[in-house]
Amino acid sequence: MVKMRLKLTALWYSRWKNLLNGDIKIDVPAESIEVLNQLKYRYPLSVITNGNVIATRIGLEHFQLSLRGGEQGRAKPHQDLFHQTADYFGVTPSEILHIGDNLTTDVQGAIQAGCQAVWINLSGKKTSIHLLKQAFCLH
Repeated sequence: MVKMRLKLTALWYSRWKNLLNGDIKIDVPAESIEVLNQLKYRYPLSVITNGNVIATRIGLEHFQLSLRGGEQGRAKPHQDLFHQTADYFGVTPSEILHIGDNLTTDVQGAIQAGCQAVWINLSGKKTSIHLLKQAFCLH
């Protein structure tokens, strides 16, 4: 049992290390790149993630600020990273539009921090969560 755990731990560490080093291919949809290319000339852009991916390592050079939960503050839905973003750009949280695919970490986190939110509902999941009254929803 211990040997199996050690093998699994080594496997996951190897994959995590490869992900951090940019050795694992992550495909970003062409439509997303196109939208980011248009937006970066009109608005300051930031990425707030709870993940381990570094945006520039997967070809996303569109962001003026990149914050990762755990390294630069408590992970979403805590307000830390949202407020750091507002401070960095010299705006109030209500001037930030946060776009994400998770109702709890993205939408709830943004709204509780005083930001606007858009939920990208990739799964088409139906919900009656009251947060949707305060957020936009894209399918």
